[in-house]
Amino acid sequence: MGISLFKPLFLISTVSLVCRSSGRVCFDHLSGEDGDNTLHFTILNCDCCRRLVGSKVTHFKKAFLMKFLRGVMDVYRRDDDDDDDDDDDDDEDGIRVTSITRMVFPSGPLQLTDHHLLYLAERSPELRELSLPFGRNIKHEGLSRAIRYWNRMEEMSIGPVICNNDIFRIIEAIGINCKKLEALEFLGLVLTQQLSPEIAKSLKGLKLLRLEMVHISKVSLKNFLSKCKKLQKVEIWHCLTLEGMESNFLASCEIKKTEMNGVTKWSLSRDAELYDMKNILNLLWQ
Repeated sequence: MGISLFKPLFLISTVSLVCRSSGRVCFDHLSGEDGDNTLHFTILNCDCCRRLVGSKVTHFKKAFLMKFLRGVMDVYRRDDDDDDDDDDDDDEDGIRVTSITRMVFPSGPLQLTDHHLLYLAERSPELRELSLPFGRNIKHEGLSRAIRYWNRMEEMSIGPVICNNDIFRIIEAIGINCKKLEALEFLGLVLTQQLSPEIAKSLKGLKLLRLEMVHISKVSLKNFLSKCKKLQKVEIWHCLTLEGMESNFLASCEIKKTEMNGVTKWSLSRDAELYDMKNILNLLWQ
């Protein structure tokens, strides 16, 4: 009988726990073929799992999600950790770690908690890329603690966050711990004039900034373009302006940086012409 004949819930709650080999087959089948070092948790968006890990978090749902995450991290732990008597390759706390470098969580009803996130972070110190749509149960304290383990992070997608004070503290932690971060995506945030310079100050090494469904003012975008000195490109997708009481859609586009004789110019994906910062902003807000 082929593994595809089993229901996803039965695979992850029963078959995957038989042994490490069966677990690897189950999770590889459910998560797709994104590479040996990628965990893509698409299975958690299937109908049967949504009923167990949906937006209304109960003790049972949190326990089910933790059981699932424990199974995944055990299956993908480093092969050199198979010997229970040999802890040479464990981290400093004796926790078995994985060689996973990329984690992608689906948007939707999944509600990770700080406890879930820290559990994953402790076991994936080699993580380079993270896509994490937030839920109301992840706070800045939990993510800031997790970030300390992910100091090799190069690309991250986060949001939305209910409280802007939380996003400031999260970005501050990212700036302190993730010195290699080059690409960052914000989802569904409100980037105010007061918040943007503080974020830019913490992300000095950023080369790519992606904004999706974000509220942003002209001054805020100017802060990113002027203060993130290494920034090469800004992608804007389905964003809204944040100017007083009015709000309008910004045209989706890519803004690219060009250096000409020591002078910084900017261009739009839809236009080959080069503009200075004032003109590129006026063009977007016209």
